[in-house]
Amino acid sequence: FGSSLFLGVFLPHFVACQMKPADLLSICIKVLESYDPRKTTVDAHCDDCPHLKTKGLSEVDSKFVKQVFYGCIRHRKFLNLFVTGFLYKNPATAQRSEQTLYTVLGYLAFFRLEELTVPVFRSFVLTGSPPPILAFLQFAFGVEDLKEWVVSEWCKIYDMGYIEDQILGTIQRMLPELTQLINEISIKATGTKAVETDGESETKDKKPRTTVPEPFNITKPKPRLVPQPEPISREIKATKIPQSVYKTDLKTIEEQNQARRQQINEAVQSQYKREDEFNLAIANRAAELEKIREEIEAEKMKDCTFKPHINSEYRPPTEAAEVKMTAAAILREDALIRKKQEQEYEILRQYESELRDASEFYEWQATQIAADDLAEQERVEQRKVEMQLAREQAMEMVAAMKRRNRLQAQAQQEEMAMKLHQNDLEQAADLEQKRELVKEVQEERLLPRQAEEEVLRQNHQRAEDLRLEKERDMERKRLEDEHEMERKKDLIRQIRALERVSVVRPKAFDPAEPPRHGLLSEMSLAELQEKYALLKDEQEREREATRLANLEEKAKKQADLSQKAGNLARIRAQAKDAAQARHAALKQRKAEEAEKAKLRREECVLKAQEKILVKKKERLAEEQRLAKELKEISVRRQFSQANVEGDRRGAGDGMPREEPDKALVEQYKKDQVEKIEALHRRQNRDRQLSEKRRVQQSFGVAMEQARGDDDIVRAETRTAAKTARGFQKTSEIQLKQTMEKSQPFAAKITKDSIVSARRHRTKRDASLTRLPPERPVSGLPQRPST
Repeated sequence: FGSSLFLGVFLPHFVACQMKPADLLSICIKVLESYDPRKTTVDAHCDDCPHLKTKGLSEVDSKFVKQVFYGCIRHRKFLNLFVTGFLYKNPATAQRSEQTLYTVLGYLAFFRLEELTVPVFRSFVLTGSPPPILAFLQFAFGVEDLKEWVVSEWCKIYDMGYIEDQILGTIQRMLPELTQLINEISIKATGTKAVETDGESETKDKKPRTTVPEPFNITKPKPRLVPQPEPISREIKATKIPQSVYKTDLKTIEEQNQARRQQINEAVQSQYKREDEFNLAIANRAAELEKIREEIEAEKMKDCTFKPHINSEYRPPTEAAEVKMTAAAILREDALIRKKQEQEYEILRQYESELRDASEFYEWQATQIAADDLAEQERVEQRKVEMQLAREQAMEMVAAMKRRNRLQAQAQQEEMAMKLHQNDLEQAADLEQKRELVKEVQEERLLPRQAEEEVLRQNHQRAEDLRLEKERDMERKRLEDEHEMERKKDLIRQIRALERVSVVRPKAFDPAEPPRHGLLSEMSLAELQEKYALLKDEQEREREATRLANLEEKAKKQADLSQKAGNLARIRAQAKDAAQARHAALKQRKAEEAEKAKLRREECVLKAQEKILVKKKERLAEEQRLAKELKEISVRRQFSQANVEGDRRGAGDGMPREEPDKALVEQYKKDQVEKIEALHRRQNRDRQLSEKRRVQQSFGVAMEQARGDDDIVRAETRTAAKTARGFQKTSEIQLKQTMEKSQPFAAKITKDSIVSARRHRTKRDASLTRLPPERPVSGLPQRPST
């Protein structure tokens, strides 16, 4: 905010000061209150503010006011938090109407106190009322109050080191000089000193010496040694596979299990024989069970004598229902019929004038739409075939993905083993660090006790200060209550004195006597009542005439509505017959189209099946070819291995050694190299594809975020512009209404003048349009027309 332009202005300012501190402080408050960030900027406000152009304001004074204004705007959040906490803590002393004054004094106290010095700051402070200024100084220069109310919120805006060193550190360094200022204001406000100096506090708080107990000099116990943690072995030992596993197979185990299940079933059946079962009598009377159930149901339903009336079968009506039409429905339907007739008339008139109509175009349009629908259906069926083929390719890709995942899993297992080893090393280092921390904690065991004693002492001091402040507030409140009570008693005495004053008795009222106020058309109450009766009779006659006219008009409308209802019924019957014929034709056409679509769908399905069969045959042929090649390679390997073993046996028996089949070995090496190259190409292709997808995804996310930010900025700009326009419009309307209320005669004259000017302009335009064309003057040259 341009604070670098005015550094070092505060202290030299008061050497060449021409205005009093109270006037200068008042100008600062007015400049700060008149600033509206929605209408102007900081620099523009400083240039255009009328308060900075006050007569008698020198250049140095103007620089001082501008720097105070810049500082208050720059540290607005800081000062708002401070003023809010101060007003909340001192609601009875501080007034919210002086909030700007506290903001300016807060800026000078926290950011410019060292440059101003305490004597110059004192000249600003003494311009205010002593009680609120005393509360302001106690809150601003009380470190405990600041920490309790605003320091935590300040640290959210500024760095904690800056708050501790620059703000609170400056207050503590200048606290001796500020204490004298606080005592001076306190003597003016309450008659006592708010803060006592060191000498006074020593003489006042001097107490007789008492015996201080001291603890016995007992040998302190040595700290216990922390035992070393036992190492936990992470080695995993697997048991050996028993030899019995290699002596059997799955088939033998399944046979043993089947034999064991058969033995268990036979043992269970031998325990529960058929002769041991109970013979129940109920098993021999299955035929009588239904008869008994029917008798029981009949006995239960004997008391149920209610027979509900059965409704007759629904028969749909044969004749159409008559619907009574309302006047609105008749007029609405008549308007639709008239509109349709006008459209038909326009079509016929156009055909009569142009000798053609648009029926051919509509037929061509319907043909093209049908062709487009047919092409769309064919495209859909083709898409189905492509999706089926894509499904087959996706299945193949899944198989390739599984193979690639297997390789990646092996690499991840190796990486996991390395990470486990690294984790073991980190845990060992962490354990060593914890051991060192235990030693440091044992050495610093006495520091918390000392800190607790210091905090306890500070709490006692704060409680004593709070008690003294509460006593002063209670005394001040008692004096204010007494003053308020005296004022209320005085008001009561005044009201009682007013009640004792005599009342003037009014004169009797005569309804036949005029008021005689000297006004035109004066009349008595009796005359007024007589004229009112005459006017009432005249209004009654006019009302009767209006009623008769309304009845006649209503009868005409009813006849017109009846005629329209008949015409509409006839038109509706004709439209019904035409609609039934049209629906029958449409239904037949839809059935034909459905049959064609069914045939077309079956044809597309057959084509798709043929393509799928061709693909399957090609894939099967490829798999057979690969199987054949693999089989040939395995046969070659077997022959090569057999030759090598034969050479070895021949060399052991002393036989001459034959040369191996070099062609088979070379072919085997070549196949291995081709497999490795194909694997590498597949891995590179997959890596490139994943990298491309990752780049596309990150680019899409970045673009979406940029679009969102752009939308937010545009919305904020539109909202701000709309708010500014609405505020300006509201202000103009309110100003216009205020001017009309304050000067109604002038507003009426202005309105009449505007109306007359518009009427005059209308007449002038009309007269200009009726003027005849100008004739050329003889003897003068004619101007060529453009």
